[in-house]
Amino acid sequence: MINWTILEWVRKFIPDLPQLGRKERLRACLGAGLGIFFTAFFSISLSTPQVGQIWLLAPIGASAIILFTLPASPLAQPWSIIGGNLICALVGITCSRFIEGPLLCLSTAIFVALALMFVLRCIHPPSGAVALLTILGGDSVKDMGYMFILNPLGLNTLLLVAFAIIYNKATGQNYPHFNHRLLSLRALNSTLPTATTLGITANDLSAALDQSDQLIDVDLGDLENLFLKTEQIALSRRVGIIQCQQIMTQNIAALEFATELNEAWQIIKERNVQALPVLSSGKHLIGIVTRSDFLREVGTDDFNTFKLRLGSLLKRNSSSYSDKAEVVGQIMRKNPRTVLATSNMLDVVPLMVEQRMRHVPVINEQGVYVGMINQSDMIAGLYQTSLSALAH
Repeated sequence: MINWTILEWVRKFIPDLPQLGRKERLRACLGAGLGIFFTAFFSISLSTPQVGQIWLLAPIGASAIILFTLPASPLAQPWSIIGGNLICALVGITCSRFIEGPLLCLSTAIFVALALMFVLRCIHPPSGAVALLTILGGDSVKDMGYMFILNPLGLNTLLLVAFAIIYNKATGQNYPHFNHRLLSLRALNSTLPTATTLGITANDLSAALDQSDQLIDVDLGDLENLFLKTEQIALSRRVGIIQCQQIMTQNIAALEFATELNEAWQIIKERNVQALPVLSSGKHLIGIVTRSDFLREVGTDDFNTFKLRLGSLLKRNSSSYSDKAEVVGQIMRKNPRTVLATSNMLDVVPLMVEQRMRHVPVINEQGVYVGMINQSDMIAGLYQTSLSALAH
């Protein structure tokens, strides 16, 4: 009984981290390892004789773990690591020159460095070790003086950040998060009120973070996405899962890249549709063309001459040269976002709300176009789900 109580007490100290899949764990481990290899290799190649054997600093290892494991964290952004490392090194070197006694020197360096990182918004935990390293690194570090900031520290830092940007982008991670809070406020305010049932806005999230009066390691955009995913999961639990292929509109006339504008416009008018898919010879989606695309080409600044300009756009040019669009491929929206036929219908909601897509193409697992979902299809699907729920 005592042993079980102790075990439960110990478990309380284990962080409740999210369960990452094997692919993500492998991505992070491989990135950190390759990042250190890349940084060390080029640091050795570019190091000067004055650096000697100090071509790779220990705090860079801690930075690598943060940059590749938590790329969305504000603590892992380029300005955080670059600014944090340089400021801490500057403070540490200065303290070692003017403050006698290691205890007072170390504590003062950490105090001043953290205060500056707060002010300059570049908090990076491994940078604290940089400040201590400049004081406890021995004569080899002290002899370099302020040049230590440029090489090896500055070189190590820039090389690691450069590799992190390339690697995270190549493996599908959004890194870096430029001005994450300001950009999120501007971009999310228009989507959150319509996307969440609670009417939570980006300003609300920002205010909540500020009122917590503590540094919470979360990006505002990631927090907003978490709210949206939570609501989607809750809605799926209430209404069940409806696949996109169950609500999509099929047998919509398909166009080719070389379909003439007049032919495409006639199909849109006769079938009273708002959008048509543009397919390759293998039935793969290469774009969509909508009524709005035609209006964009014609222009809506003068409605008195609208019909005349539309007629001019649709009129076929018989000459070998034309200064206007002649075929659908010239005005279509290329490579639009798509959903799989077997995807949950609710996966379409972010595309319609955030991306402002009124028509979402549906493809199968082979990438072949199979249908289109519009706002009316979504409403019909939700209505059908409501009726089924009431019946049960």
